[in-house]
Formats: sequence, C-alpha cells, structure tokens
Amino acid sequence: MRLHERFSGRGHARHLCRECQRLGAEELTCRQAERDLGRLVRFDGIIPCKRRKSFDLFLTHESERVRAFALELLAGDARQRAMCCLERLAEEEAYENAYGTGEWQPVEAQPPADGDGAAEGWQADLAYTADDTDDIPF
Repeated sequence: MRLHERFSGRGHARHLCRECQRLGAEELTCRQAERDLGRLVRFDGIIPCKRRKSFDLFLTHESERVRAFALELLAGDARQRAMCCLERLAEEEAYENAYGTGEWQPVEAQPPADGDGAAEGWQADLAYTADDTDDIPF
C-alpha cells in the first residue's frame, strides 16, 4: 500500500506510483503477470484444480521470466502434493496399526461355552431394552 504522496497527478488514473511510472511497459507486464500467478496459488503452494486452466496460460506466456516463474510454482506444487500424499499415507498406516483395517466384519453371536445353564438366556442378554429410568446423555 502506497501513500497518496507517492502518486503524481499523471499516473494516478492508472494507479501507478512515481517509481513504477519510470519502469518500462515490459517490466510492468511481467510484474503484473507474476502477481496474477501468485493469486492462483494457495498459501501452502498448491495450485487448485479450479485454477489450473488459468495457470496453464502462463506456461506459454511471451515473457521468459513469467514462464520461468510459472515453472517454479508448478514444481513447488508437485513437491507439496507429494508431501501431502506421503503424510496422508503415513496417517492411514498409523490409524490401521492402531485400530485395524477399518473394514466391518460381521460377528456371529455364539452361545456361551460354559455348561452351567446360562446358554438358555444368552440371546436375551444381547437385546438392550431402555427403561424410563435410563439416563440418556443427549
């Protein structure tokens, strides 16, 4: 953000400060293209899929400097995506080690093996009936 004193009356309509007025048109175009590229990239360096089509236009830009900057951002995007993928795989592996594979496997209800006569009521023990006296936490 520049102060109002930095602008002269001539370039104020184009929103150029005195320093930027001295720059050539090619330099101003390169700076604007680099700012536009910066707006297409997220804060973590990833180029979202929605913005990829707009980003690809800068890969064929007429200025070599803009193309090089776009390639640098593209390489950073690839590195960041690879790191995210590795982190996700490590988290999944840690979860599987802690809690299993996460696949649901049905378990058949089996009668108790003890022969003390408790096998008769084993199915009734599986069913839970709520009374009016039960405290429901929600």
